[in-house]
Amino acid sequence: MRVLRSVPMSVFLLVVLILLTKSNYGVYKKNRATRIDREESNKRMVALKEKTGGLLDSLQKLQTERGVEEELRNKFQISKLGEEVLVVVDQTALPEESGLGFPKEEDSYWQKLKLFFGLPR
Repeated sequence: MRVLRSVPMSVFLLVVLILLTKSNYGVYKKNRATRIDREESNKRMVALKEKTGGLLDSLQKLQTERGVEEELRNKFQISKLGEEVLVVVDQTALPEESGLGFPKEEDSYWQKLKLFFGLPR
């Protein structure tokens, strides 16, 4: 009984406790790093699955004649023989309607000055 209460036994038990605590902390750090790596891997896997789905959709689309034609038109801006380009301009996009542009004769000096600096009427 005296051996358990002696100073050398207390020092020995303290050293054992410190070694066990140190090894336990090392396992905890590895576990935490592994958990973080697993979460990042799961995020990458979800992103890759989404990308795979998009690529499979594109592949199915390219297996049809219409899909190939659409992809060629988008990437290379080509057209078939006899096709023409039609440009549609919105009425609200005209400079006269937007308040910017050239001054009119009936505009005041202040309105002409605002137009000179690019401000709306």
